[in-house]
Amino acid sequence: MARKIFLAYCYPDQKWLDRVRAAMAPMAQEDFIVWDERKFRNGNSWRAEITNVLAESSLAVMLVSDLFLDSDFVARGKFPTLLARARREGGPKLCFILVSHCLYEDAGIDPALAMNDLDRPLDGISVSKREAAVAVIAGKLKALAAGETYVPPAPPAPAPAASARKGKGVAGGPRLEPRTPRPEPPAPSPYRLPLGTLVETRKKSIAELRRLERWLLWASLGFFVLSLLAAAARGNILIFPLIAGFAVLIAALALVLRARTDFIAQSVIGIQYTRTGLEDDALPARQRNLLKQKAGQLLGEA
Repeated sequence: MARKIFLAYCYPDQKWLDRVRAAMAPMAQEDFIVWDERKFRNGNSWRAEITNVLAESSLAVMLVSDLFLDSDFVARGKFPTLLARARREGGPKLCFILVSHCLYEDAGIDPALAMNDLDRPLDGISVSKREAAVAVIAGKLKALAAGETYVPPAPPAPAPAASARKGKGVAGGPRLEPRTPRPEPPAPSPYRLPLGTLVETRKKSIAELRRLERWLLWASLGFFVLSLLAAAARGNILIFPLIAGFAVLIAALALVLRARTDFIAQSVIGIQYTRTGLEDDALPARQRNLLKQKAGQLLGEA
């Protein structure tokens, strides 16, 4: 009988989903159910749908990142809480893969459910170590879905000692084989710090704009109430539209400000996606060049 594995992720993290699924490809008997935050926007039936899907799954896996915690999964759907409740009611086993450093504990995600090293998320290690980590994660997920204990593969045979590599020189003296020089670590992306700073700056701007929006709405309400009181006190109904007009104007400014704030919030997701792509050493050159152009545009607009 096929075991269904529920994979929950945030859409900008799709490349991590693809890598995990590729590593799990040999598990041909498994059925994968992929769920991302866009499902929440397709109507009000998502809660019943996700409840039915979880009831049929034997394992639920979350790909956790800062984008995931900022998505509708946590902000609107309270996804970790929903999964924990399903688990208590006999639903699937629960685990998560840490994609990037984030405040997962504040979102109610238990660190004990992690499938990889929490000090080394997938986007913070080199390509070779990342592929090895993903292979280990796939093995753990397979064992967890089957209710088995994960057994790590046997380590490779140790390299021969230096004495075993000694040979004879021309004069009969000892000779050592030359050592292969260690490869230089890849240079950090030049866009990592500027884009990260840009994200933090825009998040602060969003917080300030939200605060100003609330003040404008309260001011609009205050002017409206003032117009009613002034009209009643003076017994002149003409005072009401004069003062209430200011309330309508301030409310319109608050709505314009909200639209601008939402636009900036959407741009933050794009910046984070661009930064994550530039830090991916395995990204094809064509896509990397496109992301570099996008990063240059973003930094030029900042």
